[in-house]
Amino acid sequence: MNCFYLDLSEPFTTTNNTLTPWVDFTYTSGPWKSQATACNSGKNIIIIFIFGSYPLFQPSVNQFNTSKQQWTNITSIGSVPVYRDYISYAEFNNGLSLSNATNLPLSQVSYCAITLPNENILYIDGISPNLLSYMPINNLPLYNTKSDTWTNMMCDKYVLFLFISIIKDLNLISY
Repeated sequence: MNCFYLDLSEPFTTTNNTLTPWVDFTYTSGPWKSQATACNSGKNIIIIFIFGSYPLFQPSVNQFNTSKQQWTNITSIGSVPVYRDYISYAEFNNGLSLSNATNLPLSQVSYCAITLPNENILYIDGISPNLLSYMPINNLPLYNTKSDTWTNMMCDKYVLFLFISIIKDLNLISY
């Protein structure tokens, strides 16, 4: 698995990529994952969680300690979700919960999830799981992490999003 993160504690510029503080932890004996999502552990930015993935025989949740450069498999309590779509780190107090929300949006892959300042999660772009259609960009799924509810955010103004996904050697690279 090719893994890296951007160290936001270091100053950087977007105009000179050679000075951007990318930290590569590809060769740290990490688990092989595809179609997974990642986030830090809220206030404790030393820990990064990786959720979901295919193949399904992999653990559902892994964590990476950036200061120790060490991976840990997280043992799930209860039933591990069979379909690992829309698994999110919904509590920002170093806790983990699985959502039982209703009114779920259509399933999608290769999307960009953005945590907004109010801790809601906005899902942008993506394609249907059968890879036959793109998700509409004017109707974006929005997950409320406090009320565990889904709504659609309608975009009626012209908004430009630059999001490029490239699949190389079965690894998703996003810009």
